[in-house]
Amino acid sequence: MKKLIYRILAFMLDMLLCYFIILGLSFISYINPSKNDANQVMEYQSNLTRQYSELTENYNSFFEDNKIDSDEYKTLFTNYSYFSECFKDINIDEEVSEDKNKEILTNINNEYNDTYNKFVYQINTYNRNMYIIDIIVYILYFGILEFILHGKTVGKLLFRLKTVYNSNPKKDIPLWKYLIKAILISETIFLLVNIFIVNIKDINTYINIYKINSYIQYFYELAFIIVMILRDDERSIHDLLLNIRVCLYDKNGKEIESKIFNEETNN
Repeated sequence: MKKLIYRILAFMLDMLLCYFIILGLSFISYINPSKNDANQVMEYQSNLTRQYSELTENYNSFFEDNKIDSDEYKTLFTNYSYFSECFKDINIDEEVSEDKNKEILTNINNEYNDTYNKFVYQINTYNRNMYIIDIIVYILYFGILEFILHGKTVGKLLFRLKTVYNSNPKKDIPLWKYLIKAILISETIFLLVNIFIVNIKDINTYINIYKINSYIQYFYELAFIIVMILRDDERSIHDLLLNIRVCLYDKNGKEIESKIFNEETNN
């Protein structure tokens, strides 16, 4: 169990280092020319969510007497500009029926979802270059660097871990296996999907594929964790596919045997 915990902590540290590397690269205008555009749309998206949250929370107070006065009318159009179209058919001091209220609430929800999805599409379009950078950084870090360091990353060095062949720890692992491992654990396939689907012009189709890709990615991550926890040797899917494993060493360089289910028995 100790090795499993160390392995998770090492991976989290490695991912954090990759995050800061990618973050630093994102400030280079040549690499990320659309950064300002993406940030602006993210600000719009944040304002949209804030307006939606406030409006749905305060909606009943506006129509408490089944009508809206001039001050309330002005507030709706001033403070909740993203949803102004939802109130265009309402007249000041005119009674609003229950059916009309339901219609307005439905329109507010639809407007929020449509606008939010539009912003998601725009943000991902602007961030297409950064998806490519993500892939490059992950492959360089978890592939090339680990190959150069003979099975170690910064996180693995800190926790005395090392990637080795399952059957022969002394045998060198070829570069291509490290590259495949990097592709598998960095979830490159899902990043590639996000890169290509921004070419879809229909936003609804794009959002549907984007959500499906996100759901599959979630279960993909879950499968890796579950397999690693359930197996007594703590190997995950990519370890099994590539015939490798992660070893834990003591300060003297001797491998520490670690089993999840029979650790106490061995001791």
